[in-house]
Amino acid sequence: MKKLLLILLCLPMIGFGQEVGWQEEKYGTHQKYDYCKYLSINSFHNKNIFSIAVNRRNELYVEMELLEISQLKGKVERFIKNNGINPSLSDNSKSAFFLIRSDGFKTLDYEIIGTINSVYSMLNIPINERKICYMRMGSPEMEEYTKNLLPPPPPTY
Repeated sequence: MKKLLLILLCLPMIGFGQEVGWQEEKYGTHQKYDYCKYLSINSFHNKNIFSIAVNRRNELYVEMELLEISQLKGKVERFIKNNGINPSLSDNSKSAFFLIRSDGFKTLDYEIIGTINSVYSMLNIPINERKICYMRMGSPEMEEYTKNLLPPPPPTY
């Protein structure tokens, strides 16, 4: 009898306490801040995109250069703080965009994202102005991104 009473009292709290889509409504994660989708739809100047790739052997390629994770922070900081000085880097902190494509371990991915966010925090850049697109190999975001990179098929006659 006590178990039945406990179930009848707790079940409504568990069921009605679940808010579906709270994150989407409060923070706009799937609309306003979905930078992966934004990247695949809009074109960015290549110099404003900081490309990071992790292969299956967990090797970190930053702008096509093999790096250790310890070297990443300096590169990220230079990229964000450039302010148009170096023409091959981002125009300013608001146009800086980080594209992370990974096929490695997720722990390394999280360390990369943490490093980027720590540089943003150090520079007092608010979270809603941080443009980070993280894609795993085989994910729908990656498929959408690569589909938009490919040229359209030739017309059939």
